[in-house]
Amino acid sequence: MREFAKRRSACRRDHAWRAFARRSARRQTPTSARHQSRGAPITPLGGYVIGSIACAAVSPMIATVILGRELTISEAYHTTLGCMLGPVGWLG
Repeated sequence: MREFAKRRSACRRDHAWRAFARRSARRQTPTSARHQSRGAPITPLGGYVIGSIACAAVSPMIATVILGRELTISEAYHTTLGCMLGPVGWLG
C-alpha cells in the first residue's frame, strides 16, 4: 500500500512539473523577438507640467540659500508663479 502511495505521489509531482514547464516555456519568448511598450512618450505639455512642478518645488529652496534668510510670502509666491506663468508671474 505504501509503495502505491509513493508512486501516486511521484506521478502527481511529475505531472505538476510538466504542466509548470509547459506554462513557463510559453511565457519565455525572447525579448528581442517582440516589442515591449514602455508607455507613451512625454508630450511637450507633459514636459512643461513636470518642469513647472519641479521648478516650483526647488526655486524657493534655492532662493532661500542665496539670500541666506527665509523668504517672505510675497517672494515665495513670485518664485513659484514665475515657474508656472513666466513673466506674468513676476508681475503678481
